[in-house]
Amino acid sequence: MEAARRLLDQDRSLVENISRLGIGAGDVVYTATDLTRLPLPKPDRETLRAVRGPKRRALWLEWLYLSIREVIGPEGTIVAPTFSYDYARSNAPFIYEQSPGEVCNFSEYLRTKEGAVRSLHPLFSLSAVGPKAHEICDDVGKCAYGERSAFSRLRGVGTIFLFLGAPLGEALTYVHHMEQLYGVNHYFNKIFDAPVYKGGAMIPGPWLAFVRYLECDIEIYIHRFEQHLRDKGLLRVQKTAKGEVQAIACDVVHEQGLDCLAANPWYFIEKPIYIRFQQDNLKIFDHEVPTRLVGFVDKP
Repeated sequence: MEAARRLLDQDRSLVENISRLGIGAGDVVYTATDLTRLPLPKPDRETLRAVRGPKRRALWLEWLYLSIREVIGPEGTIVAPTFSYDYARSNAPFIYEQSPGEVCNFSEYLRTKEGAVRSLHPLFSLSAVGPKAHEICDDVGKCAYGERSAFSRLRGVGTIFLFLGAPLGEALTYVHHMEQLYGVNHYFNKIFDAPVYKGGAMIPGPWLAFVRYLECDIEIYIHRFEQHLRDKGLLRVQKTAKGEVQAIACDVVHEQGLDCLAANPWYFIEKPIYIRFQQDNLKIFDHEVPTRLVGFVDKP
């Protein structure tokens, strides 16, 4: 902490850039970060001698946290995505207190910080530190997106999306929440039933996530939305020596995103994809027997 504070005292450019994005005391910020695309302050010799190896990365992460905290103050809340992809890829059990966030180093740093609160979803959880953390993360539903999800709480608490090195066009996962709310046909709610544990107890599922149909040539494409927001003057941008940092209110993203989907349901993927099922291959059960969906057909 002391070394990171010294770094902050040496170079306050990130603090100044975040402030120029219109972020201030008491704000809730959802962060998407990439340290490789942020200009980092150069540690003095004393700091370099004291912090070596893995501790060096921890120094940058603490510096980044302190920079954001300097702007929003103790009354502000920092949120980050702490998605656990291994749960879906490997059917690995999800342990609420232990399963790491696999999005970026900063999100895992935030998850393990004292006072952090994590939403309970084995694949797409959020973690938050600050006064609004429980309001965002507690008592969520079992679907990753939608009305009872942690993502739905972001708008209600006036969140600002803050992109530090990772631009909106690469890092705005919130678009999938909007796609679920709007209803698109190239995604579906997939059921996951690998074990989920919290406090040593298994939490019953099933758990759902709105995901792409595989092997259907569906490619996520958010860059056009970033350009749309730039063209309308809605995306706040500050240039840095390595690129830029960006910010935009969740409320603006929500309204603009749903409008874009209304005009084009495939707005957030590269090209329109029509997916239909042969209904005679469907068997629906009214008890707990798995339902199988069989047989993709092309658009006639």
